[in-house]
Amino acid sequence: MFQVKYANDFSIKSNRAGTKLLSLIMASFYSYGNLHAPMVMLLSVFGMFSAIVSKTVRVEMIFSAVIDYLGFAPTWEAKTFTMLFICLMVTFFNFLSYCPDCYTVELSMETIVLPNVSLVIILGELIVVCGLYGVKRFFNNVSTMIVGKAVNLRTKASVLERFTSLAGLVLWRVVIPTAIVYSLIAYLLAARTNVEYYDVAAHALLLLPIPLCALYKVFYFYIHRRSLWRLFIPDAELWGPRSSTDRELAEKNEKLVRF
Repeated sequence: MFQVKYANDFSIKSNRAGTKLLSLIMASFYSYGNLHAPMVMLLSVFGMFSAIVSKTVRVEMIFSAVIDYLGFAPTWEAKTFTMLFICLMVTFFNFLSYCPDCYTVELSMETIVLPNVSLVIILGELIVVCGLYGVKRFFNNVSTMIVGKAVNLRTKASVLERFTSLAGLVLWRVVIPTAIVYSLIAYLLAARTNVEYYDVAAHALLLLPIPLCALYKVFYFYIHRRSLWRLFIPDAELWGPRSSTDRELAEKNEKLVRF
């Protein structure tokens, strides 16, 4: 009866909200049918953990940056308790729905694992990073990933390197925030749109520079026979301090550089 009710109404986004965990079970039944109980259970559990973990990890990153910056939870126990409380609240809100009747359906795992509500969290990440650590530092880090650390040590950059730096500046300060805000507004205002394919493509295009820069950095170190371990250790010059431990390490590194 549930599928009959929404059989001709799948184009309405409110009938397939990505934040309703109950829709995972409905999508599993829709995909495998009522006679495949093990597959329905596996798909539901996988989708549930994917939806919760993807949000919890990002919320934890924002929380750690803000709490550590403000000094709200100075002890490890206070941070653990506060983070546990936030995770429980995030899990609770995942069970809520945008639909008045609380019956939603999800047609694909794409919108479950990568829901459009993540646009808000991604935008929050940009605001936190740029707000707490400065747009200039954020741009310098991205520019370092794009053009390589060795380029910054040169006294004169080529035209191509200047263009790449300018493109990175425009991308991270204008294009990505504007595109995320526009996608969020379009998602909320357009009630009848088949959003599965172009939303996933939009997410991929917006986030594509991040893995590309990381792969380029690894390839750059590899062809110049540098230690790849340097990419995975705290480096104040490359990433800038994030937590209290990183700030102390950055101060020690700055003192060593001065002497």
